[in-house]
Amino acid sequence: MFPEHYRLLSIIFSYPEDEGILKESCRKLVEISNGIQELDELAEFIENSPLSQIQEEYVSSFELQPVCIPYIAHHIFGESYKKGEYMVFLREMYRQNSFVPSINELPDHIAVVSEFLSIMGNGREKFLAAVMPGIEKMAESIEDKEFHYRQAVLLFHRLCSAEFSKSEEVIECSTC
Repeated sequence: MFPEHYRLLSIIFSYPEDEGILKESCRKLVEISNGIQELDELAEFIENSPLSQIQEEYVSSFELQPVCIPYIAHHIFGESYKKGEYMVFLREMYRQNSFVPSINELPDHIAVVSEFLSIMGNGREKFLAAVMPGIEKMAESIEDKEFHYRQAVLLFHRLCSAEFSKSEEVIECSTC
């Protein structure tokens, strides 16, 4: 439903290594997200910051004592052993769709999930149903926090929520 949004978000949610690709991706995301989610603070930060500063912000946002933990399973299961089963489920969904992530991250990392949603075909409703509880909690966890990537996380939540709501309606109508 939003493949280009998800593709661009996967770049933004990946560790920043190429300043040019990151800035161009952010510009495109701002352009196509007009009216869905305001991205002005993120765009201004990425456009006006050197790569080293963007990397520092990324690490403080998502890695070392993160403001927003980027692993969806963490938001659903905490430290429960059920995380392992969830990872197996995600990997199986990826395998069924012949998806190989472009980054070396765990299967529940927000960048990997976003990249997968950009290309995913079969099983979309099932996948969204599995990730939405974590995405909801991720969005709730940042409600009162201020950091540059906040707007991107909120956009990801809005896109997934819109798509999930639509799939729920389709499921409900098919039983009418």
